[in-house]
Amino acid sequence: MKDFIKILFDLYIYGAIAFTLLFILLKCQYNITYFDEFLYLSDEKTVDNSKLFYFIMFHIVFYFTMGLIFRFNDLWLQIIQTIFVEFAILYGEKCTMNTNNYQSAILSILIGLISYIIAGILMELLDYL
Repeated sequence: MKDFIKILFDLYIYGAIAFTLLFILLKCQYNITYFDEFLYLSDEKTVDNSKLFYFIMFHIVFYFTMGLIFRFNDLWLQIIQTIFVEFAILYGEKCTMNTNNYQSAILSILIGLISYIIAGILMELLDYL
């Protein structure tokens, strides 16, 4: 079972990077904005509460689920992948790194990693029960 989880984890890591790059290509070349609601916070001073809710819940649910499945398998690789993906998604927001919205990328990284680690701890604790 551990070998299967390791293979699945590797597919997840490389798939996340590949799909992020594909997303950036589609967003920057064809201006597909369907996922913007879940991936980006507005540059405006006031952010719509529903948009903030979707943004936070998307990251919590996604990373918590990944933490439940993968636990602490290659945690450092997960951290590096999360940082890469979130900054790549930030690039895709305006198709340039000349943006002042680094706070949303840092918030995404923190929410994602905390959710992932909490789920990993939960799964480890359930093993001891």
